[in-house]
Amino acid sequence: MAKHGTATLADLSTLPPICQYCVLGKQMKKAVPKTRQGERAKGLLEVVYANLMGPEDIASAGGAKYILNLVDDSSGMTWTYLIKEKSQAEKGFC
Repeated sequence: MAKHGTATLADLSTLPPICQYCVLGKQMKKAVPKTRQGERAKGLLEVVYANLMGPEDIASAGGAKYILNLVDDSSGMTWTYLIKEKSQAEKGFC
């Protein structure tokens, strides 16, 4: 726009005003609590939490576009798998 004279450089360097109501309206989830509530599982791998994210906009060097995170409730041990297709997620549990 500056090249064509429709806006000056001064106009382009200022940020638009922030609308607090717009920010609050876009927040869809509550914050994750910092402390754990309830009891942990007694044995290893008794309870495992899984989170499958993706597809990511940019693939990894190996071509993976999905990320599978597994967390053991008892020990807190985490495993992260990079997978190319969502259908490959079940292999992370084997």
